[in-house]
Amino acid sequence: MNMIRDLVDKCISCHQELAPCERNRSECLDCRDKTIEAYGDDSEE
Repeated sequence: MNMIRDLVDKCISCHQELAPCERNRSECLDCRDKTIEAYGDDSEE
């Protein structure tokens, strides 16, 4: 039964446990926002 407890969804960037609303994602919302800011669309003139 310990294996079930060890199966926790974690963010691939910060390794924090994901909130229930983030369960089907690879990153938490904080890390996802940071990624969007870092790789945002700079092509606008």
